[in-house]
Amino acid sequence: MIKGITPVINPTAEQFNELKRLGVEKLRLINVEHDEQRRSKLLGYCRDYGFIPHIIIGQHSMGYTWPPDWDSYKTHIELMIDEVADFDQTVWEVGNEIMHNGGWINPDSNSWDAETYNRYKTLYWEIAEVFEGKDSTQLGGWASAAHPWLSSFLQMGTKIKMDFVGIHWYGYGQSISEVVSCISKAKTYNDIPVWLTESGYNSFWNLYPELQGSKQARYWYSMLIECAAEWGIDEIYPLKIEGDDYGIWKNGIELTEQGFAVICGNIGNLDANP
Repeated sequence: MIKGITPVINPTAEQFNELKRLGVEKLRLINVEHDEQRRSKLLGYCRDYGFIPHIIIGQHSMGYTWPPDWDSYKTHIELMIDEVADFDQTVWEVGNEIMHNGGWINPDSNSWDAETYNRYKTLYWEIAEVFEGKDSTQLGGWASAAHPWLSSFLQMGTKIKMDFVGIHWYGYGQSISEVVSCISKAKTYNDIPVWLTESGYNSFWNLYPELQGSKQARYWYSMLIECAAEWGIDEIYPLKIEGDDYGIWKNGIELTEQGFAVICGNIGNLDANP
Protein backbone atom coordinates (compact mmCIF):
# COMPACT_ATOMS: atom_id res chain seq x y z
CA MET A 1 0.00 0.00 0.00
CA ILE A 2 2.91 2.37 0.74
CA LYS A 3 4.25 2.56 -2.81
CA GLY A 4 6.06 5.89 -3.09
CA ILE A 5 7.72 8.67 -1.11
CA THR A 6 9.60 11.94 -1.62
CA PRO A 7 13.32 12.33 -0.84
CA VAL A 8 13.80 15.85 0.53
CA ILE A 9 17.15 16.30 2.28
CA ASN A 10 19.84 13.60 2.12
CA PRO A 11 18.44 10.12 2.69
CA THR A 12 20.90 7.42 3.70
CA ALA A 13 21.57 4.07 2.08
CA GLU A 14 20.09 2.40 5.16
CA GLN A 15 16.85 4.36 4.76
CA PHE A 16 16.57 3.53 1.06
CA ASN A 17 17.21 -0.15 1.75
CA GLU A 18 14.54 -0.18 4.47
CA LEU A 19 12.04 1.45 2.12
CA LYS A 20 12.78 -1.18 -0.51
CA ARG A 21 12.23 -3.90 2.09
CA LEU A 22 8.83 -2.38 2.88
CA GLY A 23 7.81 -2.53 -0.78
CA VAL A 24 8.23 1.14 -1.71
CA GLU A 25 8.69 1.25 -5.48
CA LYS A 26 8.74 4.94 -6.45
CA LEU A 27 10.46 8.18 -5.51
CA ARG A 28 8.33 11.28 -6.07
CA LEU A 29 10.60 13.96 -7.49
CA ILE A 30 9.22 17.43 -6.78
CA ASN A 31 10.71 20.85 -7.70
CA VAL A 32 12.89 19.24 -10.38
CA GLU A 33 11.34 20.28 -13.69
CA HIS A 34 13.53 23.35 -14.10
CA ASP A 35 16.31 22.41 -11.70
CA GLU A 36 18.67 20.11 -13.58
CA GLN A 37 21.08 19.69 -10.67
CA ARG A 38 18.36 18.59 -8.26
CA ARG A 39 16.76 16.38 -10.90
CA SER A 40 20.09 14.67 -11.64
CA LYS A 41 20.68 14.02 -7.94
CA LEU A 42 17.24 12.50 -7.33
CA LEU A 43 17.29 10.45 -10.52
CA GLY A 44 20.65 9.16 -9.30
CA TYR A 45 18.92 7.79 -6.20
CA CYS A 46 16.41 6.03 -8.44
CA ARG A 47 19.16 4.48 -10.54
CA ASP A 48 21.33 3.50 -7.58
CA TYR A 49 18.58 1.84 -5.54
CA GLY A 50 16.18 0.63 -8.24
CA PHE A 51 13.27 3.01 -7.69
CA ILE A 52 10.83 4.14 -10.39
CA PRO A 53 11.02 7.93 -10.83
CA HIS A 54 7.72 9.74 -10.24
CA ILE A 55 8.33 13.19 -11.71
CA ILE A 56 6.24 16.33 -11.14
CA ILE A 57 5.78 18.51 -14.24
CA GLY A 58 3.68 21.61 -14.94
CA GLN A 59 4.55 22.80 -11.45
CA HIS A 60 6.46 26.04 -12.00
CA SER A 61 6.38 28.51 -14.84
CA MET A 62 10.09 29.45 -14.97
CA GLY A 63 9.28 32.39 -17.22
CA TYR A 64 6.13 30.97 -18.79
CA THR A 65 2.93 32.98 -18.63
CA TRP A 66 -0.55 31.66 -19.26
CA PRO A 67 -1.09 30.28 -21.77
CA PRO A 68 2.45 29.13 -22.55
CA ASP A 69 3.79 28.51 -26.04
CA TRP A 70 2.52 24.95 -26.15
CA ASP A 71 4.92 23.80 -28.87
CA SER A 72 7.90 25.02 -26.84
CA TYR A 73 6.57 23.57 -23.61
CA LYS A 74 5.82 20.19 -25.16
CA THR A 75 9.34 20.06 -26.59
CA HIS A 76 10.62 20.68 -23.07
CA ILE A 77 8.56 17.73 -21.78
CA GLU A 78 9.78 15.48 -24.60
CA LEU A 79 13.39 16.26 -23.65
CA MET A 80 12.66 15.30 -20.04
CA ILE A 81 11.15 12.00 -21.21
CA ASP A 82 14.25 11.30 -23.29
CA GLU A 83 16.40 11.96 -20.22
CA VAL A 84 14.91 8.95 -18.40
CA ALA A 85 14.76 6.59 -21.37
CA ASP A 86 17.04 4.15 -19.51
CA PHE A 87 14.25 3.36 -17.02
CA ASP A 88 11.82 0.56 -17.85
CA GLN A 89 8.99 2.59 -16.33
CA THR A 90 8.44 6.20 -15.30
CA VAL A 91 5.57 8.03 -13.59
CA TRP A 92 4.60 11.64 -14.35
CA GLU A 93 2.25 13.85 -12.34
CA VAL A 94 0.89 17.15 -13.69
CA GLY A 95 1.07 19.97 -11.16
CA ASN A 96 1.39 20.15 -7.41
CA GLU A 97 -1.43 21.86 -5.51
CA ILE A 98 -1.87 24.42 -8.28
CA MET A 99 -5.58 24.70 -7.58
CA HIS A 100 -5.03 25.74 -3.97
CA ASN A 101 -3.65 29.12 -5.00
CA GLY A 102 -3.66 29.30 -8.78
CA GLY A 103 0.09 28.96 -9.05
CA TRP A 104 1.68 30.09 -12.29
CA ILE A 105 -1.40 29.25 -14.38
CA ASN A 106 -3.55 31.82 -12.55
CA PRO A 107 -1.46 33.94 -10.15
CA ASP A 108 -4.40 36.23 -9.30
CA SER A 109 -6.53 33.33 -8.12
CA ASN A 110 -7.91 32.55 -4.74
CA SER A 111 -8.31 28.93 -3.74
CA TRP A 112 -10.49 26.66 -5.87
CA ASP A 113 -11.98 29.06 -8.38
CA ALA A 114 -13.44 27.88 -11.68
CA GLU A 115 -10.95 29.73 -13.87
CA THR A 116 -7.97 28.03 -12.25
CA TYR A 117 -9.68 24.66 -12.49
CA ASN A 118 -10.41 25.10 -16.20
CA ARG A 119 -6.86 26.24 -16.88
CA TYR A 120 -5.52 23.23 -15.02
CA LYS A 121 -7.65 20.92 -17.17
CA THR A 122 -6.18 22.58 -20.26
CA LEU A 123 -2.66 22.14 -18.86
CA TYR A 124 -3.31 18.47 -18.20
CA TRP A 125 -4.80 17.89 -21.65
CA GLU A 126 -1.90 19.54 -23.48
CA ILE A 127 0.70 17.60 -21.49
CA ALA A 128 -1.22 14.34 -21.88
CA GLU A 129 -1.00 14.66 -25.64
CA VAL A 130 2.79 14.33 -25.33
CA PHE A 131 2.40 11.00 -23.52
CA GLU A 132 -0.05 9.33 -25.91
CA GLY A 133 1.39 6.01 -27.10
CA LYS A 134 4.25 6.01 -24.58
CA ASP A 135 3.50 2.67 -22.94
CA SER A 136 6.40 2.76 -20.47
CA THR A 137 4.98 5.87 -18.84
CA GLN A 138 2.16 6.40 -16.37
CA LEU A 139 0.56 9.84 -16.33
CA GLY A 140 -1.74 11.35 -13.74
CA GLY A 141 -2.85 14.66 -12.36
CA TRP A 142 -4.93 16.74 -9.91
CA ALA A 143 -2.46 16.63 -6.92
CA SER A 144 -4.76 18.61 -4.65
CA ALA A 145 -7.31 17.86 -1.97
CA ALA A 146 -10.43 15.81 -2.65
CA HIS A 147 -13.06 18.13 -4.10
CA PRO A 148 -16.45 17.83 -5.86
CA TRP A 149 -14.80 18.87 -9.15
CA LEU A 150 -12.69 15.71 -9.05
CA SER A 151 -15.38 13.69 -10.81
CA SER A 152 -15.52 15.99 -13.83
CA PHE A 153 -11.73 16.01 -14.03
CA LEU A 154 -11.65 12.21 -14.10
CA GLN A 155 -14.09 12.17 -17.00
CA MET A 156 -11.19 13.45 -19.10
CA GLY A 157 -9.63 10.03 -18.57
CA THR A 158 -12.15 8.53 -20.97
CA LYS A 159 -10.71 10.69 -23.76
CA ILE A 160 -7.00 11.03 -23.05
CA LYS A 161 -4.25 9.23 -21.12
CA MET A 162 -4.89 9.23 -17.36
CA ASP A 163 -3.43 6.34 -15.40
CA PHE A 164 -4.07 7.64 -11.88
CA VAL A 165 -5.28 10.66 -9.98
CA GLY A 166 -3.17 12.05 -7.15
CA ILE A 167 -4.87 13.43 -4.02
CA HIS A 168 -3.18 15.14 -1.07
CA TRP A 169 -4.70 14.42 2.32
CA TYR A 170 -3.20 14.93 5.74
CA GLY A 171 -6.34 14.07 7.66
CA TYR A 172 -7.38 17.59 8.54
CA GLY A 173 -9.55 20.19 6.83
CA GLN A 174 -11.89 17.53 5.48
CA SER A 175 -13.61 14.76 7.36
CA ILE A 176 -13.02 11.14 6.45
CA SER A 177 -16.60 10.84 5.20
CA GLU A 178 -16.18 13.86 2.90
CA VAL A 179 -13.02 12.49 1.30
CA VAL A 180 -14.37 8.95 0.98
CA SER A 181 -17.60 10.25 -0.57
CA CYS A 182 -15.65 12.31 -3.09
CA ILE A 183 -13.45 9.35 -4.06
CA SER A 184 -16.48 7.07 -4.33
CA LYS A 185 -18.31 9.46 -6.67
CA ALA A 186 -15.20 9.94 -8.76
CA LYS A 187 -14.73 6.21 -9.22
CA THR A 188 -18.34 5.88 -10.31
CA TYR A 189 -17.52 7.98 -13.37
CA ASN A 190 -14.30 6.22 -14.29
CA ASP A 191 -12.46 3.66 -12.19
CA ILE A 192 -9.05 5.34 -12.37
CA PRO A 193 -6.71 4.41 -9.49
CA VAL A 194 -6.59 6.97 -6.67
CA TRP A 195 -3.17 7.58 -5.14
CA LEU A 196 -2.48 9.71 -2.08
CA THR A 197 0.67 11.26 -3.53
CA GLU A 198 1.13 13.26 -0.32
CA SER A 199 -0.04 12.25 3.14
CA GLY A 200 1.40 12.63 6.58
CA TYR A 201 1.54 13.31 10.27
CA ASN A 202 -1.66 14.59 11.83
CA SER A 203 -3.09 15.19 15.27
CA PHE A 204 -6.83 14.74 14.75
CA TRP A 205 -7.87 16.30 18.06
CA ASN A 206 -11.57 16.60 17.28
CA LEU A 207 -12.01 12.93 16.38
CA TYR A 208 -9.94 11.16 19.01
CA PRO A 209 -10.00 13.22 22.24
CA GLU A 210 -9.15 10.11 24.27
CA LEU A 211 -5.75 9.94 22.57
CA GLN A 212 -3.17 12.60 23.24
CA GLY A 213 -0.35 14.05 21.18
CA SER A 214 1.85 11.60 19.34
CA LYS A 215 -0.40 8.59 19.93
CA GLN A 216 -3.22 10.35 18.12
CA ALA A 217 -0.94 11.15 15.20
CA ARG A 218 0.16 7.52 15.01
CA TYR A 219 -3.43 6.32 15.25
CA TRP A 220 -4.40 8.48 12.28
CA TYR A 221 -1.68 7.16 9.99
CA SER A 222 -2.15 3.56 11.12
CA MET A 223 -5.86 3.88 10.37
CA LEU A 224 -5.11 5.40 6.96
CA ILE A 225 -2.93 2.43 6.04
CA GLU A 226 -5.43 -0.13 7.31
CA CYS A 227 -8.53 1.47 5.79
CA ALA A 228 -7.15 2.80 2.50
CA ALA A 229 -8.53 0.01 0.30
CA GLU A 230 -11.96 0.27 1.95
CA TRP A 231 -11.92 4.04 1.34
CA GLY A 232 -11.08 3.61 -2.37
CA ILE A 233 -7.40 4.57 -2.08
CA ASP A 234 -5.10 2.40 -4.17
CA GLU A 235 -1.65 3.68 -3.16
CA ILE A 236 -0.22 5.84 -0.36
CA TYR A 237 2.82 8.10 -0.47
CA PRO A 238 4.02 9.49 2.87
CA LEU A 239 5.16 13.07 2.30
CA LYS A 240 8.88 12.48 2.70
CA ILE A 241 11.60 10.15 3.83
CA GLU A 242 13.36 12.33 6.36
CA GLY A 243 13.64 15.68 8.08
CA ASP A 244 10.88 16.19 10.67
CA ASP A 245 7.57 14.72 11.89
CA TYR A 246 6.26 14.59 8.32
CA GLY A 247 9.04 12.14 7.46
CA ILE A 248 9.57 8.49 8.29
CA TRP A 249 12.77 9.43 10.11
CA LYS A 250 14.06 12.64 11.70
CA ASN A 251 17.42 13.59 13.18
CA GLY A 252 19.02 10.98 10.99
CA ILE A 253 17.96 7.72 12.64
CA GLU A 254 15.00 8.61 14.89
CA LEU A 255 11.77 6.94 13.78
CA THR A 256 8.82 9.36 13.80
CA GLU A 257 5.27 8.50 14.87
CA GLN A 258 4.30 8.33 11.21
CA GLY A 259 7.34 6.19 10.52
CA PHE A 260 6.37 3.85 13.31
CA ALA A 261 2.95 3.38 11.70
CA VAL A 262 4.51 2.73 8.28
CA ILE A 263 7.18 0.31 9.44
CA CYS A 264 5.56 -1.40 12.42
CA GLY A 265 2.03 -1.50 11.19
CA ASN A 266 -1.18 -1.38 13.03
CA ILE A 267 -3.24 0.56 15.54
CA GLY A 268 -2.44 -2.01 18.23
CA ASN A 269 1.09 -0.60 18.52
CA LEU A 270 0.01 2.70 20.08
CA ASP A 271 1.80 2.05 23.38
CA ALA A 272 5.12 0.99 21.88
CA ASN A 273 8.00 3.42 21.53
CA PRO A 274 8.96 4.49 18.01
